[in-house]
Amino acid sequence: MFNHGPSFGERMPPAAKGILIVTAAAFLLQTLLNLFAPALPLDAWFGLSIGGLAHGRLWQPLTYMLLHGGLWHFFVNMLALFFFGPEVERAIGTRRFLAAYVLCGIAAGLGWILISALPHQLAGPCIGASGAVFGAMGIFGALFPNRTITLLLFLVIPITLTARTLVLALMAVALLSLGWDQQGGIANAAHLVGGVAGYLYGRRLARGGFDGWVYYGGQGGGRRSWNDRWQSLRAIWRTRRMHVISTREVDRILDKLNRHGYASLTEAERKMLDRAASVVSRK
Repeated sequence: MFNHGPSFGERMPPAAKGILIVTAAAFLLQTLLNLFAPALPLDAWFGLSIGGLAHGRLWQPLTYMLLHGGLWHFFVNMLALFFFGPEVERAIGTRRFLAAYVLCGIAAGLGWILISALPHQLAGPCIGASGAVFGAMGIFGALFPNRTITLLLFLVIPITLTARTLVLALMAVALLSLGWDQQGGIANAAHLVGGVAGYLYGRRLARGGFDGWVYYGGQGGGRRSWNDRWQSLRAIWRTRRMHVISTREVDRILDKLNRHGYASLTEAERKMLDRAASVVSRK
């Protein structure tokens, strides 16, 4: 369906793999409970709804991502995650990808409540990982805007377009669909908010944002002595830059460079390598 994604000889990174396994296990459990204990109100307890939040079920913005409306709903979401998630995780790191996936999913759910549930008084719950998956796709489109993707429209007609075009087109469809589907059969608002959140986050990363204050030097990127921190601050002053480089992040980028080539690096990663080289040369 897509012309990129993890190859058969390449291991899937841990966060994307873990999300796939956990979501598949939750869908299997949901299917079994629906078959053998249909009276259990799974959607009411773990799907996202205004009534559920009003009754103190504050876990729903997380758990609604684990439920799905059927096999096809589950399959499409996990297929998209399988193709887009690993590439994004390798680009931004496991922790950052996991946090982005979860936060995009939460933002998508809350966006659905504000845009669709409250205005149209929808009582039914929202379920599915679509908002979080749209977030991962949005990050991909922002980090690799010119990466070409080939889709099979209706599983027959091949269409090739760039990642940015695909993501923006999907978000445009979700936006236009908001007025058509006011009964909540498809959570278009969740798709839209998740995709926009992911795209904006990816754009910020691509421009070199969220580098943060991390310390250069030492082993493993853990806690450092105050002397190490002072030496790091001196390095900042000498290079007249207001960023400190993390050896853990630099090692990750160098590993990606060795495995996938210079063209696979984002603009933010290339800038970080330049800053690391500058700090080392002036020490």
